[in-house]
Amino acid sequence: MPASEKLALIIVLPIEATLLNILRHHILEWRIISAREKDVQRHVAHYNLNVKLQTYKPTKNYYDVALTTMAVLEVEKI
Repeated sequence: MPASEKLALIIVLPIEATLLNILRHHILEWRIISAREKDVQRHVAHYNLNVKLQTYKPTKNYYDVALTTMAVLEVEKI
């Protein structure tokens, strides 16, 4: 293999690795965030305003259950 081809590979490899890293961390992460945002909007759309959350403990329990349910649904999608 000629030296010019070796030099080209040495230069191109870090550039390619950087571009793939940007693609994986940024573009794919935006897709995951947008999916979670849709789940939150769906939850808010179905929120029952008649639920009485008068103290900290029932409120925390209610949202812990809701977040756990959302997390389970997210895992099932994958």
